[in-house]
Amino acid sequence: MEEGGYSRQCLRHGVAVVVVVVVVAVVVEWQVLVVIVVVVEAVAVIVVVIAVVVNVLLCVVLVGCVLLLLVASAPILALALALALASPNRVGARPGRRGLGRNESIDRWLPSWVDQSQLRSLAWRDTASSEAAGMRGAGRVWMDVLQVVYLVYICSVVVFQLFV
Repeated sequence: MEEGGYSRQCLRHGVAVVVVVVVVAVVVEWQVLVVIVVVVEAVAVIVVVIAVVVNVLLCVVLVGCVLLLLVASAPILALALALALASPNRVGARPGRRGLGRNESIDRWLPSWVDQSQLRSLAWRDTASSEAAGMRGAGRVWMDVLQVVYLVYICSVVVFQLFV
């Protein structure tokens, strides 16, 4: 439909309603016209209430999807947080320290609710696939940056859809 076509169609319908109301007013008594107008207004109110309920339900479903996305990505976010805390470049790290010590495990940085075996297999697969692709050092950092940018993009799309 062309731009503004919907507005023109609504205007035509409005004009048609006014013409019908005037014809009915001339042909029948005003009391019948009042009853017709009340019925039409009642139907309009019911339609508006249904539209509001549907919009509220859609918002609830969208918020549920966002929460589900956050819950599903929580282990990965926890792993990223643990890696950031264990990083030698973090603020307050001991000078000269390079990563985790020989007997130190990243497990102590993870929350207790995270399934550590899944994270280990995920981290191993990520490392193995990155090394197989020839990405070491800066290449892996750029892949991590791209993943964060993608996550921010997805969240911004969801927020945009929620409020617009």
